Amino acid sequence: MDLPTVETWPWRAKLALRGSHGRVPDRRGPPYLALYAQFGVAEVWIVDLAGAAVETFRDPAKNAYGLRKRRTGGMLAPVLLPAVEIDIGALLA
Repeated sequence: MDLPTVETWPWRAKLALRGSHGRVPDRRGPPYLALYAQFGVAEVWIVDLAGAAVETFRDPAKNAYGLRKRRTGGMLAPVLLPAVEIDIGALLA
């Protein structure tokens, strides 16, 4: 079985959500982020329940994300759907 490539992938995810049991230690994030960036996923949210935070990765480049932010409260909206705001406190509850 041939794995898809960036050129042959039939669709593009715009937002990926992942759960985490702890803070993402590496400044570049987990290894799968490079794959998400390579395939053009515009934004990744990692929900860290243990740390009561949401880490966002935005602005994908070839194999990495240019913007990373850790949020513990307030509202968060996807870049491509700015009218859809999510309360981080409710998400982590």
